[in-house]
Amino acid sequence: MTRSASPSIGLSLLAAAAILAGCGTTASPTPAATLASSASPSPSLASPSAASPTVAASEPSASASATSQASIALPSQTETEWGRIWDELPPTFPVFPGQAPTETGEGPFSAQLSVPGDPAAAATWYQGALEVVGLSTLSMSGPLEDGSYVIESTGDPEGCVVETRLAPHGDVTLVSVLFGAACPFR
Repeated sequence: MTRSASPSIGLSLLAAAAILAGCGTTASPTPAATLASSASPSPSLASPSAASPTVAASEPSASASATSQASIALPSQTETEWGRIWDELPPTFPVFPGQAPTETGEGPFSAQLSVPGDPAAAATWYQGALEVVGLSTLSMSGPLEDGSYVIESTGDPEGCVVETRLAPHGDVTLVSVLFGAACPFR
């Protein structure tokens, strides 16, 4: 019995298999600016090197961002004396190590959180972390008479504003965030 198949068919099949093997893995987009959670929430956050948050993931492509934005159900919004806010924080909002959600009943906020440590260290950390995710600091006030701090941030598009209030509450800091409805929820 003789073989009639040409060697070029075998090489073509081998090349096709190699191409298909190279296409087998795809990277899924990761959330933009996920902050490293390995930072210690200790008083050492007040030092510049410990307070500098780092970005653990890169910004997804524009098409991946548009696709993920379309598949996310956006939260509701509320009109406040401060302005219109999102009723939740976006997934890219910085997560302070050891934070926990809390409720004080003091008006509408996008989020109220309890974080370990004092307001000064937490304010320094939040200011840096907000800048890492693309929000510029307009002002940081404090300590005020009650020991609290207020960070006013802005971002794109024009009109995007965020107010982060940090107040002492026993051995933790209460963080209240007003995330402006003009800011993209991503």
